[in-house]
Amino acid sequence: MIILVGQLRPYKLPMDNYIDMANEFAICILIYHLICLTDFVLDAAARQSIGGSVIALVTLLLVCNLGYLSKNIIAKVVRK
Repeated sequence: MIILVGQLRPYKLPMDNYIDMANEFAICILIYHLICLTDFVLDAAARQSIGGSVIALVTLLLVCNLGYLSKNIIAKVVRK
């Protein structure tokens, strides 16, 4: 999907395309982290730090997406 969004640019606003590509990239990183949380990594301390990075990445994604969404909503309200 990253390549498809990068090539086709399906959204009108360039920032929407960038946000979508960043979300897709973050999902790829999260999937790798989830693989590392299985028995693939035997060290419990390593799994704990990987779990912390999963929480941090999800929190970062939420803050960025909700911030962008809030900015757009506030801009529409101010225009009216």
